[in-house]
Amino acid sequence: MNNEEYFPSVTVDADNPSGRKSTIESKMFTAKLLSPVHIGNGFNLIKGIDYVKTANHTFVLNMHKLMQLYGTEDAFTVAIQRGNLGAFLDQKGVDLHLVSIASLPGASNAREIADQLRDGFGYPMIPGSSIKGSLKTALYAKLLKDKNVTSTKIKADLRGARGRLIDSAITNDLFAPSAQGKRAKVPNFDIGRIVRVGDARFDKSSLSVISNAILSLDENSQGDLYPQWMELTGGRGGNNRHNTPFETISILGLSEGVNSARFSISFDKYIAGHTDLRMPKIPVEFKSFANMMNEHAATMIEAELDSLENDVGLNDSNVKAYFAHLEAIYETIPVRYEADDDSEIQWIQRIGWGSGWTYMTGGSLESNDAIDIDNSLRNPQGRGGFMKNQNPHLFPKTKKTVPNGAKGMTSMGWVLMKEIK
Repeated sequence: MNNEEYFPSVTVDADNPSGRKSTIESKMFTAKLLSPVHIGNGFNLIKGIDYVKTANHTFVLNMHKLMQLYGTEDAFTVAIQRGNLGAFLDQKGVDLHLVSIASLPGASNAREIADQLRDGFGYPMIPGSSIKGSLKTALYAKLLKDKNVTSTKIKADLRGARGRLIDSAITNDLFAPSAQGKRAKVPNFDIGRIVRVGDARFDKSSLSVISNAILSLDENSQGDLYPQWMELTGGRGGNNRHNTPFETISILGLSEGVNSARFSISFDKYIAGHTDLRMPKIPVEFKSFANMMNEHAATMIEAELDSLENDVGLNDSNVKAYFAHLEAIYETIPVRYEADDDSEIQWIQRIGWGSGWTYMTGGSLESNDAIDIDNSLRNPQGRGGFMKNQNPHLFPKTKKTVPNGAKGMTSMGWVLMKEIK
C-alpha cells in the first residue's frame, strides 16, 4: 500500500504548507528461522505442576480439567503441593494427551521452562517490537560507524547523564541533531515512527521444548580465554565445567526450519525526510535497508567467528560445532542489492533471547573502550558509571547455545526475512 494516510490530523506549517499526510511504503515478508528463537512472555512453567514429561515429549497440563476430575481427592492436593503431578497421573494410569492443553516435542530435566509469547489464540509469535528493536540496533551501528563517533565523543555525551536518559544525548546526536527540545512538541517525529513492523505469527507446530547450555568465556592464570559450560544457577568451576549436564536451562521456543510466518514492514518517508529530523542517511528504500541489515549481520558474525577462532580456539568439539553453525549462517547472507536489481529482497537478522550483548547494542564499542568510558565517568568513590560490573573482560562473557544432537552446538535467534512478491 502506497501513499496511505496515517495520521488523523496534520499541522499546516512551514515544513508542511499543504497539510500533506504521511507517505507510507509497505511490503510483506516471511520470517524463516535459521536457528531456534525464543521471545518470552514473562512466565515460567513449573515441572510437576504446569507440565510433566516423558522421554521425548512435554505435556502442558490442563489444570481446569484436572480439578474437575480429581479436585476432591486428597492425593491430588498433595501431588500439587509436592510438585509431582506426573507421578500422580502415572499411578492413575491417565493418558496424558487427555489432560493436556499441548503435547510438545522435546523434554527437559530443568525445574522450569520459560514460556513463549503467544497471541490471543495461542499461536506463537515474534512481535513486531522485537523485530523492530533488532532493526534499530543495526541502524544505530550504521550511524555510529558513518558518523565515526569516537570514545571521546561518547564520554562527552554520557557525562552527567543519569538513569533512563543515559542514551538520549547519543540518540539525538545520531538521529535528530536539529530536533533538540522539540520532541515533546512534535511527538510524531520520532525514529520509532519511521519504521513500523507487524507481528509474525507461527503455526503451533513450530513450538518445541529446547534445552540450552551456557558457554562462558573465562580467563586462566595467564589471562587467556577458555570455554566453560555452565548451569544457569551455578557459579564458575567445580561441578559446572564441561561435564555438567546441558539440560539445566529450558525454553519453549520456535524450532528452526519448521514453518515460516508472514509480517509487514512499512516506512514513513514523510517523517524520515522532515526538516526537524534531517535523517538522510536512514535507508527508507527496501533494497538499501536490506543491504544495511545484511552488512550488519556479516559484521557481527565475522567478529564472533574471529573471537572464537583466535581468542578461544576450536579445540573444544562443541565450540567447533557452534563455530560451524555460525559459518553456515554467514554463507546464507544475500549479496548486495543494486538499484536495478529486481530479485526478491532478503536479509538476515538476530532476534530475541540468546542474541547477546553485541547484538543488542550493535557492538559499536570494543571491550576496552567500554571499560575506559565507564571508568572515566566514575567518581573517586567508584560511583557514577553505567556498568554494574566495573571490570568486565569482554562483551558478551556468556553465550546461550542449543545442544543439537549429532550437529553439536548451535546459536540462537537467527531469522531470514524474505520479500513476498
